[in-house]
Amino acid sequence: MGAPALDRCPHDDCGAPLAGALNFCWSCHRYTTSPEPEPDLGHAAGLVHLSGTTDHSSSPPDDNRLEDEIEHAIDETMQALGYRAVRFSQPRASKQTPGIPDRLYVHETRERWTFAEIKRRIGRLSEAQQELHAVFLAAGIPVVVWRHENDAIRWHEEVS
Repeated sequence: MGAPALDRCPHDDCGAPLAGALNFCWSCHRYTTSPEPEPDLGHAAGLVHLSGTTDHSSSPPDDNRLEDEIEHAIDETMQALGYRAVRFSQPRASKQTPGIPDRLYVHETRERWTFAEIKRRIGRLSEAQQELHAVFLAAGIPVVVWRHENDAIRWHEEVS
């Protein structure tokens, strides 16, 4: 039996109205299926994940790396876990779909994959990213927002 439906976001005393069957909060940009708030990890919100059960934002408060440095660290971590990275992020304007996540990670031997948007600790999803993530999730396509390589490790452990 699933968790009871929520009307308001329980994360970090957000309290914003939730939208859709997957309980998406447009204020803190997270989904939730749990009636209990997630533990306060002492940093900004950041999860957009199909299951909505775990907050993968674990960027330390003093992590001031550039986004491309975080992307590189996450790519190396995912490769060590058996995933292949398909890169969509580009440093220049492109003709790709606005809001497309930075990466698609596909496990090389298991039926496991996810789109991932990589953000700095203080980064926020753009409106185009929010809209496309909502479309993906409504279609059952997993998409996460990660701010640190530990987020990828935690996600991998959750889906293993």
